[in-house]
Formats: sequence, structure tokens, C-alpha cells
Amino acid sequence: MKVLLTSVAAIALACGMLVAADDALQTNSDALRAAVDGKKGVPEIKRLAVLVLSEAKKAEGPAPADADKENWEAHVKYAQGVAEYAEYALYSASVGAPAATALDLISTLEAQAPKSKYLNQDAYLMVANSALTAQQGDRAASFARKALAAPKGAKPEQAAGTAHYIVGVVAANKKDNATAEKELKAALPGIKGVPTLEGPAYYFLGEAAYALGRTNMDRLQADQGIKYMLQAALITGQYQASAGAEAKRMKTEMGEK
Repeated sequence: MKVLLTSVAAIALACGMLVAADDALQTNSDALRAAVDGKKGVPEIKRLAVLVLSEAKKAEGPAPADADKENWEAHVKYAQGVAEYAEYALYSASVGAPAATALDLISTLEAQAPKSKYLNQDAYLMVANSALTAQQGDRAASFARKALAAPKGAKPEQAAGTAHYIVGVVAANKKDNATAEKELKAALPGIKGVPTLEGPAYYFLGEAAYALGRTNMDRLQADQGIKYMLQAALITGQYQASAGAEAKRMKTEMGEK
């Protein structure tokens, strides 16, 4: 009889622990939803999201030996749903945020939930673009490379093209011509018809190919660089005039008229 009472007490204790854990998860999840809906600010959303994800991980751990299977499965399913919302909260708060904030939120999501469905091409590309705008080249290239390896977003080909473009432009600014040529050539199919990307891509691709051709004494590669630069001169945008002048300089340098 004493053994039976002990077993019942253990089950009751386990059930009580599950209820307490669920209560804590629900309380913090409700607070997170209120923070997101009320737009209470990124710091509070981040704090609550991290708290919820941490608690959810504990709740999804191995079931106690004497836990009721059905109750435990429901408990885990609930924890998973709450965790997914916390992942969404971090992602949604990063959309449109300043570069440093977006970087922090996506990095936090990576650390807390590396397999999150919100860590796709679009999320990484958003941060990469923010970093590029903020002139943080290395960070921009790093996240652009992550975008290339991440699950596909809404427009995979365009996203891949933009990611290659970012890596290529960063390389071009560092005079890493081999990487710039490779990445910008890979970018062209995905950014076709987007003048704000296509113009600079042809311009930097022209610079890179021409410089490599001159260094390697490869006339064909140098001529290809001139062709890319002439293409940039046909695209309306900030590089159009410079591309025309640069193409003329290159041709003169190569002894062409």
C-alpha cells in the first residue's frame, strides 16, 4: 500500500510540474503576444521571445518516467506552438528595423532556434541588405552567403541573384576581382530587369573582368570587361555616366578607338 501511495504521489507531482510549466509558458507567451500587438519595442519583444524559447526547450525535453503519455504529448505540442510564435516575433520585429537591430534579432533567432522556418533566404537577405546600406560590407557578405544556403523564400531566383550581387559588390570594393567576377556573373540571371542592381552589377563586373584580363595578359577577358562596362552604360542609374567614361578609358588603354 505504501508503494502504491508513493507512485500516486510521484504521478501527482509530475502532473503538477507539467501544469506549472504550462502556466509559465502561457503567461510569458501571452506577455509576448501583448508586446508584439502593442508594439512595445524591440528590447521587450526580444527579452520575452528568448524567455519563451528557453522555457519551451525545457518543456520539450524527455518525458518523466511516470508521466502520462497523452498528457505529455499535448504538453510538448503546446510548447512547440508557443516556440514557433516566439520565433515569428523575433523575425517580424527585424523587418524594417535598423541594420544593427535587424542583425541582433536574426542572430538571436539563429542562436535560439537554428532550424527555424523563419531563417530562410528572405530573412538573411533582409539583414544583408541592411548591413550593405549601413556600409558593413563583411557582415553583408556573410549574411548574403547564408541566404544562398538557406531554405528558399518567396522569390528564390531573385533572392539568389541579389545574394550573389551583394557578395560580388563587397568583393569588388575590396578589389577581390576573382570573387567579384564569379559572384556578379552568377547574380545576373536573378537581377535581370532590376536597373538599381543590374547597372552596378555590370559596372563592377566590367571593372573586375578588365582588371583580371590586364593582370593575366588575357586580351579576351579584358575585352569582356569592356563589354560589361558598355552594358552598364546602357542602363539608367547612378553608374550609367561613369560606365560610359570608364569603357572609353579602357578601350583607349587597349589601343582601340
